[in-house]
Amino acid sequence: MKTARFYLQDMLEFARKAIEIAESEQIELRGVRELAFERCFEIIGEAASKVSLKVRREMPEIPFRKAISMRNRVAHGYDSLSLALLQETAEESLPPVVAALEAAHSKPLPDET
Repeated sequence: MKTARFYLQDMLEFARKAIEIAESEQIELRGVRELAFERCFEIIGEAASKVSLKVRREMPEIPFRKAISMRNRVAHGYDSLSLALLQETAEESLPPVVAALEAAHSKPLPDET
């Protein structure tokens, strides 16, 4: 059975990747940037959904519900997404998430104590 730490690590890894994509000027092919963002947000949200409710409740600094909602929007509302929205979300919303995930990794998690 995978632990919360496993899923938090995936969230952290793909949040960092999305920020890297936002900062990169090398991914300029039409559609490729959107696909990269979408995949990152899908993994972040899916990993967030795998963290137990007990652990989520004890870590309110990590926006699990928002991550899950974004994943659902990417998966089910693909026709209402835009590159600008994905870019803005990566630039503005993910840095604090990365900081919270990094802080969580530096201490025992609720399911490890």
